[in-house]
Amino acid sequence: MKKEEKQLIGLKAATKAVELSLHIPCLADERPLGFLFVAQPGTGKSFLLTKFRAENMIIVNDITGRGLENVIEKMQRFKTGYVNIPDLLKVMSRTKGWEAFLTLANIVLEEGLTAISRYDKYVTFDVPLNFGIVTAMTSRCFKSNFNLFEKTGFLSRFGVFSFDYEKEDEKKITSRLSVGKTNGDLKYFIPTPSEKKFVDIDPETGHAIRDMGRLLSNGKQKPFRAVNFVRRLVKANAIMNNREKVTREDLREVYALIPFFIPPEPISTDLDWLILKKPKSVSWKKYREETLEHYSDDSVYAARQRLIKKQLLKSSSRA
Repeated sequence: MKKEEKQLIGLKAATKAVELSLHIPCLADERPLGFLFVAQPGTGKSFLLTKFRAENMIIVNDITGRGLENVIEKMQRFKTGYVNIPDLLKVMSRTKGWEAFLTLANIVLEEGLTAISRYDKYVTFDVPLNFGIVTAMTSRCFKSNFNLFEKTGFLSRFGVFSFDYEKEDEKKITSRLSVGKTNGDLKYFIPTPSEKKFVDIDPETGHAIRDMGRLLSNGKQKPFRAVNFVRRLVKANAIMNNREKVTREDLREVYALIPFFIPPEPISTDLDWLILKKPKSVSWKKYREETLEHYSDDSVYAARQRLIKKQLLKSSSRA
């Protein structure tokens, strides 16, 4: 992976989530995930997704007619990988409705696509096509279609990543834009390995993944899918760091993303992510001064309260 410039302000946690998802096809024994980024208009959701490229990624801006045929043709070539839909609402506005797309997405993510019928064509595939999907939509669109998403099983197969900006990050972005600069110009390229890799998980680490899955399921559903979701992210973090076995560092990196997947509000920000990323070996005072220096005490307090409410931080904890 090559980073051309520094990370995008206010989108560091979201960037990390996309990175992890796109590394899952590098794993020998895991299927890709579904990721849906949800935020207010103008927060850079689609902008972020356009910054990623991978050898096994299919960029989709049209799923009607020839557009869908192009997607299927590429899926046949790649066999596995990711479908990147930077603006789901824009794409869906060109189709007859959501339901057919959601059904197709569920099949691709779950058992894999084995056949497709279109007009006078019926095509079967020797090997199921397993693809992950990364996409984005506004908070309003997500809420208005929530019942449909639940009915079609969409929500159980997608990790819904909700985020917002801290006022300090908004100020930094506005300052850059006011003098003609952009919010960074990073670009990521994630190569496909010549051979997929196995990543080991020992029993102790497995218990930690189980506990994280239970937190993610929020006690409202069976934790099975959530545990599977966390396991894949943790292993992806290991492979990103050239490790053959999951470590505590991998657990910490993924744990810091959990608040963004726990509904409902309060919505998390990069500050929540930074607080949970603090290494145990670093004192809170030093971390506050060096890593969180541009956030006010009020912002840090509010972020800590969000994490306590989501049971990700103890009220007595300093980190």
